[in-house]
Amino acid sequence: EESPWFHGLENIVILHPEAQDNQEVVDNIFRKQENAHFDRQRYAILLMPGAYKKTLRIHVGYYTQVLGVGRTPDDVQLNQVFATNGANGHATNNFWRAMEGVTLWDRDTTWAVSQAAPIRRTVLTGNLHLSQDQKYSSGGFMSDVSIHGKLFMGTQQQWMFRNVDVNGGIECPAGWNYVFVGMRGLSPQAQQQCSGITPDKVVSIPTGFSAEKPFLVWDKEWQIHVPSFAVVAGAG
Repeated sequence: EESPWFHGLENIVILHPEAQDNQEVVDNIFRKQENAHFDRQRYAILLMPGAYKKTLRIHVGYYTQVLGVGRTPDDVQLNQVFATNGANGHATNNFWRAMEGVTLWDRDTTWAVSQAAPIRRTVLTGNLHLSQDQKYSSGGFMSDVSIHGKLFMGTQQQWMFRNVDVNGGIECPAGWNYVFVGMRGLSPQAQQQCSGITPDKVVSIPTGFSAEKPFLVWDKEWQIHVPSFAVVAGAG
């Protein structure tokens, strides 16, 4: 039998919904990467399609990607994937981590990061908090994301959104520069409130000709799916 493409790559970790040691596996990775700002280790946590135990919590540290490998986010469902403030008490050093291709059930997801830390192709059934405990945070990117609850920008200084559903509204108490491209559910009034008294803080661009990046899929065999270019507002 032919070896899988990741054979011999110890830092590619495959999780299965029925496995009993998923929590132990992801906790071990986080312990290694929690403060590994200048470390050489890199981890990809691949979640096979299915619904995972509600107790599974994936805390994401440096140089770690959490990737659902279904065709759609609905194919990989779990409770929590999250990033919290770093060793300096803030999220300003929380670089180099990513979440993609999952549906999260948690009522409140925290993704306290600063740059090089995207969320892609994800459904959040609750609220999304982009900072934690009013501590500093500095920028990020998300695309093809559907937020069913409310989006809390918190202390984020800047953020780039492309093809994102904001179904429960947005709260922007701070910030310097937010760019919205091809949004759905974000009214002009909400954008104005987000801008506050700061001129040109918010830039809103209509839906453009774009495509999500290629992504890995397990569907009886390993595949790479290459999305087509299209003019589409919102996620999907």
